[in-house]
Amino acid sequence: MFSFSYNERRALLNNKSTGEVMRNRVKVTWASGIVLLAQAAYADSITDAYASAAVNEKLVICAPVLVKQGGMLELSAARLSDRGEASKAEEHRKAALNVRVRGQTLEMIGRTSNPMLLDKAWKLSADNVSQATYSEMTSSCVALYNDQRREGKIPTDVENQAVEKVRREMAARSKKADIDPGCRSKGSPPVDLCVQARAYADETAKTLPMRLNQNLTIVTVAAAGKRIIMTAVLAYDRQYLESVAESKGASMQSIDAAMSNTAKAGVCAQSQAKAFVDSGGSVQYQYRFRDGTSYLNPVVSSCG
Repeated sequence: MFSFSYNERRALLNNKSTGEVMRNRVKVTWASGIVLLAQAAYADSITDAYASAAVNEKLVICAPVLVKQGGMLELSAARLSDRGEASKAEEHRKAALNVRVRGQTLEMIGRTSNPMLLDKAWKLSADNVSQATYSEMTSSCVALYNDQRREGKIPTDVENQAVEKVRREMAARSKKADIDPGCRSKGSPPVDLCVQARAYADETAKTLPMRLNQNLTIVTVAAAGKRIIMTAVLAYDRQYLESVAESKGASMQSIDAAMSNTAKAGVCAQSQAKAFVDSGGSVQYQYRFRDGTSYLNPVVSSCG
């Protein structure tokens, strides 16, 4: 996760080179000439609206452009981070914050001053969502914002609210993005299964030893990655179990299978444990005889 102090955020907002940073980031992110040509073909409607608008209207039209461009920079930062390019990733994050704050500020202003035009600008932008980054328009919007800010026409209180909102949102997304691949759950949004496993183990440990029935007691619980491991002690030894199996005409293999099925049924009958397993986690039972020798170590990795 990353964070910025108040002074750092103000310094970013006062950065006169934002437009240049923006152009460099877009060149890195969208290197393909085909994509750039597609952008030029599809961005006409919103760029034409911008070109013919008065200054106050231009600011409103810029809101979705800057919000979306900031999102693209944030995505680029995440990809760079995944590749281990920490320095470049941080540069992209700062650029994303810079651009997103301007876009969010204009969004908040537009909602009050000209909501109809703002909605129209978002619609024009949505029409081109798969192609649009509008690099040149972004630079123009940033320059216009900076000019208006220097002239005192951007309300400081609104900008400060935008800074805090964008910072919180980016921090939350960064936290999600920082989940180790080996701990990431299935589905969206992803959750950290390793954190869930540790939390479950910590809570369950407070209740141990836990006697499940007259023959079975849970004595320890631990987390290993996205697996919850419970040690369960049986009230008898192997000799006793084998004698029971023999008296019933059952093989030890069938007894073992029945024990594993019981473990799975027990896990999958609990809504919290089932949700954990369905998300990609697993629960392992380490069965021990009363003399401490190992019996079975079944793993429940699905409830299907």
